[in-house]
Amino acid sequence: AEMAFLNARLRLDKAGGIPNLSLAGGGQHFAETGDIAAVAGLSLTLPVFDRNQGAILAARYRLAQGEELQRAAEIRVKTELYRSYQTLAAAREEVLTLRRTGLPAAERAVEAAGEGYRHGKWGFLEVLDAQRTLYEIQIHYADALTEFHKALADTERLIGQRLDTVEPQP
Repeated sequence: AEMAFLNARLRLDKAGGIPNLSLAGGGQHFAETGDIAAVAGLSLTLPVFDRNQGAILAARYRLAQGEELQRAAEIRVKTELYRSYQTLAAAREEVLTLRRTGLPAAERAVEAAGEGYRHGKWGFLEVLDAQRTLYEIQIHYADALTEFHKALADTERLIGQRLDTVEPQP
């Protein structure tokens, strides 16, 4: 919208440097003689000293500045998208690793510690330590899921659509 406005402003300033032709016409009644006359007029401004070049140049500079600001905004969004996607990919890998290996291993350790305690191999502190480790991994897993969903929402915000509806690019 800003670029359309700047282009329109440039066209307006260019139009300001073109001479305006004015036509006028009408009738006039002369009271002393009772005559009626048709009156016509033609007016043309000659831009000898002011062809609006200053305003045109300023509009061109504003347009160039707008184009540069647009490019900078595109780069900023692409950089933010790249960072968001990298965060999303890292969080996804962490979630998958915890789900595939971390949680099952901690659950097996709790089961083994409980079984060992029941058979007298280990003390109650070993069971509590295994449970504490499982709870810490579960908390870490929940944090990783939170990070993943935040990064997913951020990435979808930047691309303007759900990520699962995007066609894969080669």
